[in-house]
Amino acid sequence: MRYILILLLTGCHFGASTKVLGGDTSDPGTQGDDTGQNSDTAPPDDTGLHPSDVDDDGDGFTENEGDCDDQDQDIHPGLLDECDGIDTDCDGAIDEDAAEDDPYEPNDTVDFDVGALEGDDSFEAVAFLHDSSDEDRFTFSLTDSTLDFFTLSVDLSWTEPDTLYIMSVEHLETGDLLYNEFSVSGETQLNFEEGDTFGVDEGGEYRVSISSDGSANCLSGYTMVITLDTWL
Repeated sequence: MRYILILLLTGCHFGASTKVLGGDTSDPGTQGDDTGQNSDTAPPDDTGLHPSDVDDDGDGFTENEGDCDDQDQDIHPGLLDECDGIDTDCDGAIDEDAAEDDPYEPNDTVDFDVGALEGDDSFEAVAFLHDSSDEDRFTFSLTDSTLDFFTLSVDLSWTEPDTLYIMSVEHLETGDLLYNEFSVSGETQLNFEEGDTFGVDEGGEYRVSISSDGSANCLSGYTMVITLDTWL
């Protein structure tokens, strides 16, 4: 009788061990869903698309197609990047097409010809430097008579005191650099003035060059005025 009880107890213990070892050990949290995908990597919506492949603002471009602001339909690749301080075409550069709004361009490669200044004459340009490498150049000519005197002035002004400009004035025929100055923080103008020298012919062609240390842009333009005053 004692041997029969021992066998029965041993059989019950073996059966319990077999049930634990042979049961379903899979983690229900790792089972696939109806789509056959793991629930942790399933798309967030029913389109089957990743969010970067969805055109949220309806401008024809997704984030994966280069749209750097998919909440604004006025920002996407292929647009003109005009002067607004925003990378409108998502190419990593800001306002690189702004030069098209400057009536004096391309005066960084070809001087803008103001023409001849005579008598009490003046020329005014309202322009801007569209990037850090831009340099605006203007040329003009004047005639110096032995019977009159003149005063030539070039005035450069702007509104942003933290924008730094550089202006030079040179006489192209003699090669003389008459003026070459840069502004400092807090200034908003540069001024050149030269009077006629008695007995010296100072007529000919002049060039005014305007550049910056990189702080100037299309949003902070300048006004340049060339003035010739003559008298007998």
